[in-house]
Amino acid sequence: YLNQNGLPRGIRNNNPGNIVISNNSWQGKIAVAQNTDGHFEQFTELYYGLRALAKLLVNKVNDGQNTIRKILVSYAPSFENDTSGYINYVSTKSGINPDEPLNMNSNTLAALMRAICEQENGKQMADTYITDEDIYNSIGLLPEAILQQIAYTARKNSDFVAFFLCCWQCLQWFS
Repeated sequence: YLNQNGLPRGIRNNNPGNIVISNNSWQGKIAVAQNTDGHFEQFTELYYGLRALAKLLVNKVNDGQNTIRKILVSYAPSFENDTSGYINYVSTKSGINPDEPLNMNSNTLAALMRAICEQENGKQMADTYITDEDIYNSIGLLPEAILQQIAYTARKNSDFVAFFLCCWQCLQWFS
């Protein structure tokens, strides 16, 4: 979605978490010299921006920011955001108390990512442009050590399985 007009900034930058430009060498990062935003990172593909968000969240937890509140106080500082409202949204959306230590597994990580993407881009736009499969697939791109740490399990596509079983039953009926 890079530079497509009419989209929220995070989607337009393939950076739905609106990660601020840094010297981090994220996979798929567009070099600062070519970055047309000037404040937020830009990525060549959406999944790289989602991967960066996933990695950033895991790193924050590993660095002791192990609650929603601790993460978001630094991630969404009050000089740029309604940090309290942001914390409340992510907590409500994820179903995790803002001061509860996070049990960082792939489902918790995906829930946090979904809530952050909605907060940063608006729920309707995030739901339109970022699927749960995008989120889980981007988590799957993390380094193996992180995947082992969060006990990553690939998300099963239950709709496909249901469709397959329905087709199989129909074939049996017509056979």
